[in-house]
Formats: sequence, C-alpha cells, structure tokens
Amino acid sequence: DDVAERVKYPAMYVELLLVERDGELSGDYRARYKILDQAVSPEVTFQIRGAAGSATSAKLAWISRDNAKGLVEMTLRSPNVLHVSWWTTEFGPRPTLGSGTGTLIRQQAH
Repeated sequence: DDVAERVKYPAMYVELLLVERDGELSGDYRARYKILDQAVSPEVTFQIRGAAGSATSAKLAWISRDNAKGLVEMTLRSPNVLHVSWWTTEFGPRPTLGSGTGTLIRQQAH
C-alpha cells in the first residue's frame, strides 16, 4: 500500500510561520494542494493561536478568513523537523479540505 495512493490531495506547497511569545504560539499556515477534480479549493490558509504546550508538542486552535475553525497538533521530531496535523471542527461557507498532515523542515527567517 503506497502512501501516495492513499493521499487523495497531496500538498504541493506548505508554509508555517510560527512565533512564540510569553508562552503563546501564534502564526500563519498556508498550503496549496494538488486537487484534480476541483471539488474544493486547492488553497488552505488559517491563523494559529494557543498555549505553547510542552517543549516538543502543542495542540492549538486555528481559524480561517471565512471563519472555519479547527485544531492543529504539532510535534517537534528534531530541532529543525516539525510534524503537523490539522483538521476542521467547523466548516466555513465554501468547500475546502477538511484535514491535512505533513512534516515540515525549519528555515530561519532572514
């Protein structure tokens, strides 16, 4: 069972800008997915905010511009590798993906 065959909409681009300030994380998630049937928008964007959690993991709330809401879990696998899983708990008015997962590699802002 190949992972690529199980992923209906693979990510083409994912970006997570995350800032920790006084024990709170906030940031922006932006992604573009390969959508062949155009059933949903290929763009996913939302803002993350919540308590930083442990040194290696956090579960935070997110909200999109069209008021969709959900949760995101982040786990630091190594100093520069972050595993992210997100899912929708309340959909907005337009059709969109309901969940996603990925492993992101940190790039320091210049």
